[in-house]
Amino acid sequence: MTAMTASLGLLGLTCQIFLSFVFGAAAVHKLRDAKAFVETLRDYQLIPSPLLGPVSALVIGLEVFVVFGLWPVSLRTEATVTAAALLVSYAVAIGVNLGRGRREIDCGCSWGESGQTISWGLVFRNGLMLLPCWVVIMSQEIALSVEITSRATPETAGLAASVVALAAAVVLLFCYWSFERLIANQPALARLRGERAE
Repeated sequence: MTAMTASLGLLGLTCQIFLSFVFGAAAVHKLRDAKAFVETLRDYQLIPSPLLGPVSALVIGLEVFVVFGLWPVSLRTEATVTAAALLVSYAVAIGVNLGRGRREIDCGCSWGESGQTISWGLVFRNGLMLLPCWVVIMSQEIALSVEITSRATPETAGLAASVVALAAAVVLLFCYWSFERLIANQPALARLRGERAE
């Protein structure tokens, strides 16, 4: 295995941990108050009322699948594609409502919190989140190609590599959380600037 392949494998592991945590936190947040999530979906005005319950259950189920499906090699690609599809779906739903001028909707995406309204920043964030998905898929494809050409079993990351990947994932999560806090605080900052201007 070349140094480049090993580096991409380490980066892929970092992104697996990162995506697992993000989607795990999202699923737990929804499961803690499933009724509130249904009402959030209703506020988006994109799904017929009779389908709100089934769609909310489907979304939560898909998020749980992402969390656990990222780890078995046989499910990793499907789980990553599911994560990307969810991110794009969320971005489209937010974008449609922003286009309608409906900016006061709770995004339903905060970690254990509520009240964060939708914004173009969230659409941008979801776009950035597609990058870790791409890294996982690329690292998976390269690992499989190495396995086929070398007729060897996939190399399992050692303890040191796992620790490095975990530390890198923590840094990514901190950046994600910081960016989300920045987006959430934009309305308050805008009000504060307005008050100072007066």
